[in-house]
Amino acid sequence: MLGPSGCGVAASGAIAPHTNALASEAGKERADYRPATGYFTGSCEGPQRYSKRPKQSKMAGSASVLVIQSDWHDTLRDNDSSAWIFHKRLGEKGEYGKIGGSASDGIFQVHSRTERTIAVSHHPSGMSTIFIAPVATFNHIHAKSVIGLDVGNGGLGVSVCSENKLHVWETESGEVRRLLEGHFFDVYTCRLFPSGIVVLSGGGDMQLRIWDAATGQCPVVLKGHTGAVLDTAFVDRGKNVISVSKDGTARLWNCGQSKCIATLLTAESTITSCAITDVTGLINLPAPAEIPGW
Repeated sequence: MLGPSGCGVAASGAIAPHTNALASEAGKERADYRPATGYFTGSCEGPQRYSKRPKQSKMAGSASVLVIQSDWHDTLRDNDSSAWIFHKRLGEKGEYGKIGGSASDGIFQVHSRTERTIAVSHHPSGMSTIFIAPVATFNHIHAKSVIGLDVGNGGLGVSVCSENKLHVWETESGEVRRLLEGHFFDVYTCRLFPSGIVVLSGGGDMQLRIWDAATGQCPVVLKGHTGAVLDTAFVDRGKNVISVSKDGTARLWNCGQSKCIATLLTAESTITSCAITDVTGLINLPAPAEIPGW
Protein backbone atom coordinates (compact mmCIF):
# COMPACT_ATOMS: atom_id res chain seq x y z
CA MET A 1 0.00 0.00 0.00
CA LEU A 2 1.49 3.35 -1.04
CA GLY A 3 0.33 6.55 0.56
CA PRO A 4 1.29 10.16 -0.11
CA SER A 5 4.98 10.93 -0.64
CA GLY A 6 5.83 7.29 -1.17
CA CYS A 7 4.65 6.22 2.28
CA GLY A 8 4.97 2.51 2.93
CA VAL A 9 2.90 0.71 5.54
CA ALA A 10 3.57 -2.84 6.72
CA ALA A 11 0.65 -4.78 8.13
CA SER A 12 0.34 -7.85 10.32
CA GLY A 13 4.02 -8.74 10.32
CA ALA A 14 4.31 -8.79 6.52
CA ILE A 15 6.09 -6.64 3.96
CA ALA A 16 3.73 -4.38 2.07
CA PRO A 17 4.04 -4.76 -1.72
CA HIS A 18 6.33 -2.31 -3.51
CA THR A 19 7.62 -0.64 -0.33
CA ASN A 20 10.62 -1.11 1.87
CA ALA A 21 8.61 -0.91 5.08
CA LEU A 22 9.42 -3.80 7.36
CA ALA A 23 7.06 -4.87 10.13
CA SER A 24 8.12 -6.12 13.53
CA GLU A 25 6.23 -7.52 16.45
CA ALA A 26 4.52 -5.17 18.88
CA GLY A 27 5.63 -5.05 22.49
CA LYS A 28 9.27 -5.79 21.68
CA GLU A 29 11.81 -5.22 24.45
CA ARG A 30 14.40 -3.81 22.12
CA ALA A 31 14.33 -0.85 19.81
CA ASP A 32 17.09 0.42 17.54
CA TYR A 33 17.55 3.77 15.85
CA ARG A 34 20.19 3.71 13.16
CA PRO A 35 21.25 6.98 11.51
CA ALA A 36 23.91 7.06 8.83
CA THR A 37 26.85 7.00 11.21
CA GLY A 38 25.65 4.98 14.17
CA TYR A 39 22.75 3.83 16.24
CA PHE A 40 21.47 3.66 19.78
CA THR A 41 20.06 0.47 21.21
CA GLY A 42 17.91 -0.17 24.23
CA SER A 43 17.56 -3.59 25.75
CA CYS A 44 15.94 -5.43 28.62
CA GLU A 45 19.12 -4.72 30.61
CA GLY A 46 18.10 -1.09 30.87
CA PRO A 47 21.14 0.96 29.72
CA GLN A 48 21.46 2.58 26.32
CA ARG A 49 24.49 1.81 24.22
CA TYR A 50 25.86 3.79 21.27
CA SER A 51 27.67 1.92 18.53
CA LYS A 52 28.66 2.31 14.93
CA ARG A 53 26.47 0.48 12.44
CA PRO A 54 27.27 -3.25 12.25
CA LYS A 55 27.41 -5.10 8.98
CA GLN A 56 25.78 -8.48 8.48
CA SER A 57 26.18 -10.60 5.39
CA LYS A 58 23.32 -11.86 3.29
CA MET A 59 22.72 -15.58 3.09
CA ALA A 60 20.53 -17.89 1.08
CA GLY A 61 17.53 -19.62 2.56
CA SER A 62 15.76 -18.77 5.78
CA ALA A 63 16.63 -15.68 7.78
CA SER A 64 19.19 -16.16 10.54
CA VAL A 65 21.07 -14.10 13.08
CA LEU A 66 24.32 -14.14 15.04
CA VAL A 67 24.29 -12.83 18.63
CA ILE A 68 27.38 -12.28 20.76
CA GLN A 69 27.94 -11.74 24.48
CA SER A 70 27.19 -8.05 25.14
CA ASP A 71 30.49 -7.30 26.91
CA TRP A 72 32.68 -9.27 24.53
CA HIS A 73 35.04 -6.32 24.02
CA ASP A 74 35.88 -6.31 27.75
CA THR A 75 35.94 -10.08 28.18
CA LEU A 76 38.25 -10.77 25.25
CA ARG A 77 40.90 -8.32 26.41
CA ASP A 78 42.22 -11.24 28.43
CA ASN A 79 43.68 -13.65 25.90
CA ASP A 80 42.72 -16.60 28.09
CA SER A 81 39.05 -15.60 28.32
CA SER A 82 36.22 -16.48 25.95
CA ALA A 83 32.84 -15.02 25.02
CA TRP A 84 29.69 -16.89 24.07
CA ILE A 85 28.10 -16.57 20.64
CA PHE A 86 24.79 -17.84 19.31
CA HIS A 87 23.45 -18.64 15.84
CA LYS A 88 19.73 -19.01 15.16
CA ARG A 89 17.97 -19.74 11.90
CA LEU A 90 14.25 -19.08 11.61
CA GLY A 91 12.27 -22.15 12.59
CA GLU A 92 15.31 -24.12 13.71
CA LYS A 93 17.06 -24.78 16.99
CA GLY A 94 19.90 -22.39 17.76
CA GLU A 95 23.57 -23.24 18.27
CA TYR A 96 25.73 -21.89 21.08
CA GLY A 97 29.50 -21.69 20.95
CA LYS A 98 32.48 -19.79 22.30
CA ILE A 99 35.18 -17.66 20.75
CA GLY A 100 38.49 -16.55 22.19
CA GLY A 101 40.88 -18.25 24.59
CA SER A 102 41.15 -22.04 24.69
CA ALA A 103 37.38 -22.53 24.55
CA SER A 104 36.94 -21.66 20.86
CA ASP A 105 35.32 -24.31 18.71
CA GLY A 106 35.19 -25.04 15.00
CA ILE A 107 31.58 -23.97 14.47
CA PHE A 108 32.33 -20.24 14.88
CA GLN A 109 35.40 -18.61 13.39
CA VAL A 110 36.93 -15.18 14.11
CA HIS A 111 38.19 -13.58 10.89
CA SER A 112 39.46 -10.26 12.20
CA ARG A 113 39.55 -8.30 15.42
CA THR A 114 40.45 -4.80 16.56
CA GLU A 115 40.01 -3.05 19.88
CA ARG A 116 36.35 -2.27 19.12
CA THR A 117 35.37 -4.68 16.32
CA ILE A 118 35.28 -8.40 15.75
CA ALA A 119 34.24 -10.30 12.62
CA VAL A 120 32.77 -13.75 13.27
CA SER A 121 31.25 -16.36 10.97
CA HIS A 122 29.11 -19.44 11.57
CA HIS A 123 30.85 -22.11 9.49
CA PRO A 124 27.92 -24.48 8.75
CA SER A 125 25.67 -21.71 7.37
CA GLY A 126 28.26 -19.28 6.01
CA MET A 127 26.67 -16.48 8.03
CA SER A 128 29.08 -13.72 9.09
CA THR A 129 28.72 -10.56 11.15
CA ILE A 130 30.95 -7.68 12.20
CA PHE A 131 30.21 -6.74 15.81
CA ILE A 132 31.13 -3.24 16.96
CA ALA A 133 31.49 -2.42 20.64
CA PRO A 134 29.59 0.52 22.16
CA VAL A 135 31.51 3.74 22.75
CA ALA A 136 29.31 4.68 25.71
CA THR A 137 26.91 2.95 28.08
CA PHE A 138 24.30 4.86 30.10
CA ASN A 139 23.02 2.87 33.07
CA HIS A 140 21.02 5.56 34.83
CA ILE A 141 18.47 6.65 32.22
CA HIS A 142 16.07 3.78 32.90
CA ALA A 143 15.84 1.12 35.59
CA LYS A 144 13.57 -1.18 33.57
CA SER A 145 13.39 -2.61 30.05
CA VAL A 146 13.78 -0.04 27.27
CA ILE A 147 10.96 -0.54 24.76
CA GLY A 148 11.29 2.53 22.52
CA LEU A 149 14.16 4.86 21.64
CA ASP A 150 15.27 7.53 19.18
CA VAL A 151 18.09 10.05 18.85
CA GLY A 152 18.47 13.24 16.84
CA ASN A 153 21.34 15.22 15.38
CA GLY A 154 20.98 17.98 17.97
CA GLY A 155 22.41 16.05 20.89
CA LEU A 156 19.19 14.77 22.42
CA GLY A 157 17.75 11.29 22.78
CA VAL A 158 14.29 10.12 23.83
CA SER A 159 13.38 6.73 25.24
CA VAL A 160 10.63 4.96 27.14
CA CYS A 161 10.80 1.94 29.43
CA SER A 162 8.40 -0.65 30.80
CA GLU A 163 7.77 1.61 33.81
CA ASN A 164 6.14 4.00 31.32
CA LYS A 165 8.79 6.67 31.92
CA LEU A 166 9.35 8.78 28.82
CA HIS A 167 12.73 10.51 29.17
CA VAL A 168 14.59 13.11 27.12
CA TRP A 169 18.34 12.94 27.67
CA GLU A 170 21.68 14.20 26.35
CA THR A 171 23.47 11.83 23.98
CA GLU A 172 26.89 13.07 25.09
CA SER A 173 26.49 12.44 28.81
CA GLY A 174 23.28 10.46 29.25
CA GLU A 175 21.96 13.14 31.59
CA VAL A 176 18.16 13.06 31.78
CA ARG A 177 16.75 16.49 30.94
CA ARG A 178 12.99 15.91 30.93
CA LEU A 179 10.37 13.40 32.09
CA LEU A 180 7.41 13.70 29.71
CA GLU A 181 4.17 12.89 31.50
CA GLY A 182 0.69 12.88 29.95
CA HIS A 183 -0.10 9.47 28.46
CA PHE A 184 -2.74 7.60 30.46
CA PHE A 185 -1.40 4.11 29.68
CA ASP A 186 1.80 2.51 28.40
CA VAL A 187 3.87 4.37 25.79
CA TYR A 188 4.92 2.10 22.92
CA THR A 189 6.72 4.43 20.55
CA CYS A 190 8.73 7.65 20.76
CA ARG A 191 10.61 9.62 18.13
CA LEU A 192 12.34 12.95 17.72
CA PHE A 193 11.15 15.16 14.89
CA PRO A 194 13.85 15.99 12.30
CA SER A 195 14.42 19.29 14.14
CA GLY A 196 15.78 17.28 17.08
CA ILE A 197 13.91 19.32 19.72
CA VAL A 198 10.32 18.05 19.36
CA VAL A 199 9.15 14.59 20.46
CA LEU A 200 6.35 12.43 19.04
CA SER A 201 4.98 9.62 21.20
CA GLY A 202 2.12 7.14 21.03
CA GLY A 203 0.72 4.50 23.30
CA GLY A 204 -2.04 2.47 24.86
CA ASP A 205 -4.32 5.47 25.39
CA MET A 206 -4.84 5.54 21.58
CA GLN A 207 -3.28 9.02 21.38
CA LEU A 208 -0.27 10.61 19.75
CA ARG A 209 1.36 13.44 21.65
CA ILE A 210 3.74 16.13 20.41
CA TRP A 211 6.11 17.49 23.05
CA ASP A 212 8.49 20.42 23.30
CA ALA A 213 11.71 18.77 24.50
CA ALA A 214 13.01 22.06 25.89
CA THR A 215 10.05 22.74 28.18
CA GLY A 216 8.44 19.31 28.54
CA GLN A 217 5.06 20.75 27.52
CA CYS A 218 2.63 18.94 25.21
CA PRO A 219 0.83 21.47 22.99
CA VAL A 220 -0.68 18.92 20.56
CA VAL A 221 -2.65 15.72 21.16
CA LEU A 222 -3.79 13.70 18.14
CA LYS A 223 -6.89 11.54 18.69
CA GLY A 224 -8.69 9.19 16.33
CA HIS A 225 -7.29 5.68 16.74
CA THR A 226 -9.49 3.15 18.52
CA GLY A 227 -6.57 0.94 19.57
CA ALA A 228 -3.08 1.39 20.98
CA VAL A 229 -0.63 3.32 18.79
CA LEU A 230 2.36 1.06 18.05
CA ASP A 231 4.58 2.97 15.62
CA THR A 232 4.99 6.27 13.81
CA ALA A 233 6.92 7.77 10.91
CA PHE A 234 7.58 11.31 9.71
CA VAL A 235 6.73 12.58 6.25
CA ASP A 236 9.57 14.83 5.09
CA ARG A 237 10.35 17.40 7.82
CA GLY A 238 7.46 16.37 10.03
CA LYS A 239 4.56 18.56 8.90
CA ASN A 240 2.72 15.28 8.49
CA VAL A 241 3.16 12.02 10.39
CA ILE A 242 1.91 8.47 9.94
CA SER A 243 0.78 6.25 12.78
CA VAL A 244 -0.22 2.59 12.92
CA SER A 245 -2.31 0.92 15.58
CA LYS A 246 -3.83 -2.20 17.05
CA ASP A 247 -7.09 -1.02 15.50
CA GLY A 248 -5.73 -2.16 12.12
CA THR A 249 -5.45 1.31 10.58
CA ALA A 250 -2.61 3.45 9.29
CA ARG A 251 -3.45 7.13 9.57
CA LEU A 252 -1.95 10.29 8.12
CA TRP A 253 -1.97 13.36 10.38
CA ASN A 254 -1.46 17.07 9.83
CA CYS A 255 0.46 18.27 12.88
CA GLY A 256 -0.31 21.95 12.36
CA GLN A 257 -4.04 21.31 12.11
CA SER A 258 -3.92 18.64 14.86
CA LYS A 259 -6.14 16.27 12.92
CA CYS A 260 -6.21 13.07 10.89
CA ILE A 261 -6.42 13.91 7.19
CA ALA A 262 -6.49 10.37 5.75
CA THR A 263 -6.72 6.70 6.60
CA LEU A 264 -4.05 5.12 4.41
CA LEU A 265 -4.80 1.50 5.15
CA THR A 266 -7.36 -0.60 6.99
CA ALA A 267 -6.28 -4.15 7.81
CA GLU A 268 -8.06 -7.08 9.38
CA SER A 269 -5.46 -7.33 12.14
CA THR A 270 -2.94 -5.24 14.06
CA ILE A 271 -0.51 -3.07 12.08
CA THR A 272 2.75 -3.14 14.00
CA SER A 273 5.21 -0.94 12.08
CA CYS A 274 5.53 1.72 9.42
CA ALA A 275 8.29 3.43 7.47
CA ILE A 276 8.70 6.15 4.85
CA THR A 277 10.66 5.79 1.64
CA ASP A 278 11.17 7.76 -1.57
CA VAL A 279 9.73 5.69 -4.38
CA THR A 280 11.91 6.44 -7.39
CA GLY A 281 11.13 3.35 -9.41
CA LEU A 282 9.72 -0.14 -9.28
CA ILE A 283 11.01 -2.20 -6.37
CA ASN A 284 11.22 -5.77 -7.55
CA LEU A 285 10.52 -8.15 -4.65
CA PRO A 286 11.18 -11.81 -5.56
CA ALA A 287 8.73 -14.46 -4.43
CA PRO A 288 9.35 -15.53 -0.82
CA ALA A 289 10.96 -18.89 -0.16
CA GLU A 290 8.05 -19.66 2.15
CA ILE A 291 4.59 -18.12 2.21
CA PRO A 292 4.15 -16.40 5.59
CA GLY A 293 1.55 -17.92 7.88
CA TRP A 294 -1.04 -15.78 9.59
